[in-house]
Amino acid sequence: MRRHVPEGRGSARRVILEDTGMSEATQGVESVVSVTFEPRGERTEVTLRHPGVPDDEMGRRHEEGWTWVLSMVGERFSSRLSVPA
Repeated sequence: MRRHVPEGRGSARRVILEDTGMSEATQGVESVVSVTFEPRGERTEVTLRHPGVPDDEMGRRHEEGWTWVLSMVGERFSSRLSVPA
């Protein structure tokens, strides 16, 4: 299941993306990942939730992986904003 739910209008809207999946790290249990993008002035707050991941070494790797992915996204977009005109 994939869902894209825009809320509001124009640049003031909140966007929620959801996807389901399973992997070895979730021990074959389906889990839902949701990412919310919410405007905060000139910035965007990004919230990622991935409940249902087991509290073991493989499950904790999800946290490390999502932290890395979000840091790369943050770097990419912040570098676009800091380009001299």
